[in-house]
Amino acid sequence: MRYDELYKIKISIVKDISAFKKMPPTSKDISSTKARIELEIESYHRRYWGLKSDQIDYWLAGYVDPETLISWFMSTIDFVHDATPGWTFGDITKLGGWESVRDFHETTNHRMFEIGEEISRINYKNMNSKEKYGKLFNKFNVIEHDEPSLIRMLSRNTHRRLTMKLFYERLQSSTKEYATNDL
Repeated sequence: MRYDELYKIKISIVKDISAFKKMPPTSKDISSTKARIELEIESYHRRYWGLKSDQIDYWLAGYVDPETLISWFMSTIDFVHDATPGWTFGDITKLGGWESVRDFHETTNHRMFEIGEEISRINYKNMNSKEKYGKLFNKFNVIEHDEPSLIRMLSRNTHRRLTMKLFYERLQSSTKEYATNDL
């Protein structure tokens, strides 16, 4: 539901950007319209990256399996590196808005910060899907390895949490060559 709501907000902002770009440069409303759109985009990015942060916590708690988590973050790579047509508004939309929220996540959720930094800094353009998947697997594998006490604290359900180590065995052999499981 949160993704659906964010999608609707994004479509609305894209329409606003399109209308703004058609405004004559002499329009008296141009600066206030620009400021309003920038505020909407900033709010959108805070909500988007907040959702991504929650997804990591859901995974650590065992509510989301590794395959789903990696799939969600595969789409994040696309969001950061392949902007939706019409979703360009100066530097504010660059790298999926990560730059505008990175300091917050560095302070509040270092796991989200590590992943956001990795996704925004690595050049994924020349990688195939299996390479991207393998990179995400490796990053989440390291995070899982480094967070046993947080995992115990977050685990409130009674079912067994699927670890990255167990999930690795389910990967296709062609994906395994990009994913490591040597922690």
